[in-house]
Amino acid sequence: DLLASAEIRWHGVALDAPDWGDHSHSIAFTAKSAPVEREYHVILSAHVEPLTFALPDTVPGTGPWRRVLDTSLAGTDAAALGHEAEPVSGSSYTVAPRSLVVLSSGPTR
Repeated sequence: DLLASAEIRWHGVALDAPDWGDHSHSIAFTAKSAPVEREYHVILSAHVEPLTFALPDTVPGTGPWRRVLDTSLAGTDAAALGHEAEPVSGSSYTVAPRSLVVLSSGPTR
């Protein structure tokens, strides 16, 4: 339901610059629910080397990006929800090779 009603922006390693080419190995998107209560930024990388992706600003009042999932991390560091999700600092996120990352902003309840 979130994706069906969300405003979606597509990205590559740079914001608003997805690489739709046949040889692209990465893509990212930001999905904003309406009305904005929660926002997700999803990064998929099938590249064989780490890639650093620019992060969009969060909607004012929704707080920082928080790491919900990073498949390159081990054990309990890989996934967390709500207040247990690690805040992400900075304007970029480095994604390990062949990994999926999900960031979220919004209420931590």
